[in-house]
Amino acid sequence: MKKVIVMGASSGMGQALATLLYKDGWKVGVAARRIEEMEQWKLAQQQLNPNRSLEKASCHFLMTAIRKTALYILDP
Repeated sequence: MKKVIVMGASSGMGQALATLLYKDGWKVGVAARRIEEMEQWKLAQQQLNPNRSLEKASCHFLMTAIRKTALYILDP
């Protein structure tokens, strides 16, 4: 399974890209300043893809995952 971390994924292009990659089967790590929007994104993905799990991760987890990540997206 390919992995990606999308920064700035609470709205706009970052969120659209995170959604697209998630639907395509990637393991997606998302980060954003607006936590409420990320929670809404998580709920929407769970409704659309009930067989896939989504978990909250700490910054430490994301930084550790970077070493094994195939693609980085920074959306300022």
